[in-house]
Amino acid sequence: SSSAAVGHQIRFDSNLSEKTRILFVTEGILLRRLESDPEVSEFDVIIVDEVHERHLVVDFVLGILNEVARHRRPDLKLVLMSATLQKDLFIRYFDLPPEAVV
Repeated sequence: SSSAAVGHQIRFDSNLSEKTRILFVTEGILLRRLESDPEVSEFDVIIVDEVHERHLVVDFVLGILNEVARHRRPDLKLVLMSATLQKDLFIRYFDLPPEAVV
């Protein structure tokens, strides 16, 4: 229902409202949201799942999120998830202390 705390948005379908607290989106939708709101001001936490599935849109989104979190929104929390994550690659790219990656 449109009053749910959990919503979703994909290319031709969405279910969200002002009560939505958790929003599932595709990487393409996230990229469009970054274009319209470069500071992703409506989000406190962004979770990117399956980051090991590298392709252009995901790499572009991660690059933008890295810049946003470092320079414009140090309060923004990024959670990168993968069962087969090459953590050393992400530690270097996001300039993280090794203990930040589990």
